[in-house]
Amino acid sequence: MKNSFIPKFYQTVSRCPEQEIVFMNKKGEYQTYSYQDIWNRSLKYAQFLVENNIKPGDVVSIMLQTSIEYLSLFIACQQVRAIPVSLYPPSSFTDLDGWEKNTIRMIKSVDAKVVITENKILKFIDFSSACSSIDIDKFEKFNESVFKVDTLFKNFSEEDLCFLQFSSGTTGNPKAVMVSQFNAMKNVDSIDSSLSENELIGVSWLPLYHDMGLVGSLLYTIIKGGKLILIKPNDFIMKPYLWLKAISDHKATATVAPNFAFGLVCKRMKHKSLEGLDLSSLEYALCGAEMIHQETIDKFYKKFEPIGLKKSAVTPVYGMAESTLAVTFSNFKEEIIWKTFNRDFLSSGTAMESSRGITLCSLGEPLKEMNVDIRDEESSLSLPEGKVGRIFVSGSSVVSGYYKDPVKTNENFHSGVLDTGDRGFLYQGNLYICGRDKDIIISRGRNYYPEKIEERIFQIENIREGKVVASSYWDDINGAEEIVIFAEIKNIKSLDEESLNNIKSLIFSEVSVEGIRAKEVVLVDKGVLPRTSSGKLKRRETVKLWRSGRLINFEDDFKVRLNLVKRYLKIKLDSMNLNLGFNKKRAS
Repeated sequence: MKNSFIPKFYQTVSRCPEQEIVFMNKKGEYQTYSYQDIWNRSLKYAQFLVENNIKPGDVVSIMLQTSIEYLSLFIACQQVRAIPVSLYPPSSFTDLDGWEKNTIRMIKSVDAKVVITENKILKFIDFSSACSSIDIDKFEKFNESVFKVDTLFKNFSEEDLCFLQFSSGTTGNPKAVMVSQFNAMKNVDSIDSSLSENELIGVSWLPLYHDMGLVGSLLYTIIKGGKLILIKPNDFIMKPYLWLKAISDHKATATVAPNFAFGLVCKRMKHKSLEGLDLSSLEYALCGAEMIHQETIDKFYKKFEPIGLKKSAVTPVYGMAESTLAVTFSNFKEEIIWKTFNRDFLSSGTAMESSRGITLCSLGEPLKEMNVDIRDEESSLSLPEGKVGRIFVSGSSVVSGYYKDPVKTNENFHSGVLDTGDRGFLYQGNLYICGRDKDIIISRGRNYYPEKIEERIFQIENIREGKVVASSYWDDINGAEEIVIFAEIKNIKSLDEESLNNIKSLIFSEVSVEGIRAKEVVLVDKGVLPRTSSGKLKRRETVKLWRSGRLINFEDDFKVRLNLVKRYLKIKLDSMNLNLGFNKKRAS
């Protein structure tokens, strides 16, 4: 019971009941709840779950936006020893059919007893083929007595599952990672041991169905007893200013985000909008989940240093769902360590510093009770420092495997050691990442890391930063692996053929500087490249869709949107007919 979430959170509530969780809306307004408010609300939700026959060990799918309802329901599941698993709601109607099929598949894979979501989603999606469903509004209207506190701490075990976390699925379908109570609390402890002892005031716009948002922001903050300001992901994407405003308004000390977010606020925020903002309180902005680009971070520093941003604030980190979250942290008191390595030596498996080549950032050292091992191609022999290989991780936060998936578990987990699927090396005690092993491009006898190809293309005008895919395919005619580049273009419908051809020429030219000969360049509209639930681009899936003619182009996009409008109108019409029939029956 020592390493279980509910007992620890209950202790935090008892210690600081007035501490706050704050929700920021898209207008920049705040709604505040105390820890005691959240605890009481979750007890009421727990009672509702019991009344609806949810038992210990049942899987409960939560499909809600960042909200007090999500937070209360997640805690309530813990209180009744059910296993919550977060699913992402549809962010738009652009691929509702694909989202529905994927969601149903995920629900079935964990044998969920129920999915709890909003009424507006239940109007569009029928979950009955997978499980029953409950409208979250019914929780709010439930007035029965709250779940008794004295029943909470019986039979708790650190071996119980705390939650299931779907992996991002960049190279395949998402898999449900089994995070035990022990894993979750140990990872929180490990994160805490590497950060400041000062008062914790955090700001996060990351989705709570993602491990960085759930563990790195929410669980870490409420176990430590800090204050947390939460923003809905879509609100941040529409108005990146909200992120920095929340940091400034609340004198936040901590935040967490992937690389693209730092680039987004630089691009979208004008100098005039910086007036009145103060980032001097920010001690660390943890940056992870995707490749970190030097030019992006340099622009971020240059733009926001005048309003107090410290040079040491951005803190590169490394982790994944299979290790609960965090594996390595760089030193938040120091500036980022950037190293340039000889490209040819790196491709052949040796890290050698050079004045020109591939520039990578240090991701720091392993956290307390975590270990990193670099192994050879057969994954059996540990490699010395400076040798590139496959990254293996072990320690108290590494989970036991995937829920009800022994095949995938045996592929990635070996006697408590996790095969991350990432490629990298240790250098001067720090971890450096080259990329995903399955994403590495091997063309004409040379290895290329797609992240570094993509980084060069981001700088071209009209290309969306972070929305480029470099990959390869086997060309039967040439009998060789050929490189193909995909790029999302801003306002593609407003550009003529000559402008598009100029962009293609610039891409061919830019990658040739790296000694790369691309066979194809494919330009697409925004939102077309396939992504995981956490926003990572799926390189191999992009190639697969393109080769099969199923990558939506900007002519097809109109047809997709038209079909969605037809589907919406049909649902509305069916609803009207249902109400009409009901009223006729009452009249008779």
